Amino acid sequence: MKTSLLRAAAAALLAAATSTYGAASTWNGTVSVNWTNAASWSPGIPNSGDDVIIADTTLSGNALTLNDANHTIGSLQFGTTGTRNAVFTINGSNTTATTTSLILTNGIISNYGAGIANGLSIKCPVTVGNDQTWTIAGTVPLTTADYGILLTLGATGVQRPLVLNGTLTKAGNGELVFIGLNVGNGNIIVNGGWLKLNAGSSSLITVGGTGTITVNNGATFMIAKNSGTLSITKAIVLNNGATFRLGGNSPVLQAVGSPITFNGNVPWIVDYASLLLDFTGIWSGSVASTITATGRILFTAIIPDCPAASTTAAHSKSGSVRRTPPAPRSPGD
Repeated sequence: MKTSLLRAAAAALLAAATSTYGAASTWNGTVSVNWTNAASWSPGIPNSGDDVIIADTTLSGNALTLNDANHTIGSLQFGTTGTRNAVFTINGSNTTATTTSLILTNGIISNYGAGIANGLSIKCPVTVGNDQTWTIAGTVPLTTADYGILLTLGATGVQRPLVLNGTLTKAGNGELVFIGLNVGNGNIIVNGGWLKLNAGSSSLITVGGTGTITVNNGATFMIAKNSGTLSITKAIVLNNGATFRLGGNSPVLQAVGSPITFNGNVPWIVDYASLLLDFTGIWSGSVASTITATGRILFTAIIPDCPAASTTAAHSKSGSVRRTPPAPRSPGD
């Protein structure tokens, strides 16, 4: 009798553990792009909290549409073996601001082929449900293209929200790109690869609110200004060994309001045809950087209480760099 009770208890615990992590469904796109078509899934439509896998080969136009409702999943895996070389798109129910959204509770794993542009484009609103890691494989051959995973707008001019209910940690050598997003409160940590904020597609990218973007040793943070508009005010911390890149092709002066903290040796690389940026936030910390530039560049920064001797910067090739002192303090400040 005791043995039977122990076996029953063990079985119940196993079932509970299994349900906590959820099952997995693979999207093959056999029949339709719609989430609700069971024939496009193996073994079937995922339940709430299940993991979702995008197969190495998919049909139905290499797309998946959240046609019926918001969907909460565990992890999202893009490709399984690293051999996938076809782009894929996850769409909301429509292209307006009220479209259906994807809620992630256990991160993303991308096994997309290295060096292939525009891997996985997510064009619906995304919510990071809790602390999680997005591991993105691949390479970034050109700064003028986007690679890896793209969180982007559904239609020209319609922003998509990225809601950070937990810390988003970026890992892996690949690239995470934000285009036409509205990112509010919350933290982003970049431990590997690239995070690129791209004002492209004639859209507005907004990255603000409380929290910090922290870029660690070996990782790259890039701001690109093209046909769109930047509205970046979230605090940025660039730690020793991180790389700070600026790029774009726009002759229009654009303000970046983020306070930026430099902690050690952080190379700056500025490239592409034309770039005019005015950093209106406070720059602080210890900077020992080499600035490498191509094309026409001009960016200014506010560095308070910082004599010239405390900032070491070697500037190669063409362009210009200006340092702007902060506004005078009022009496009593």
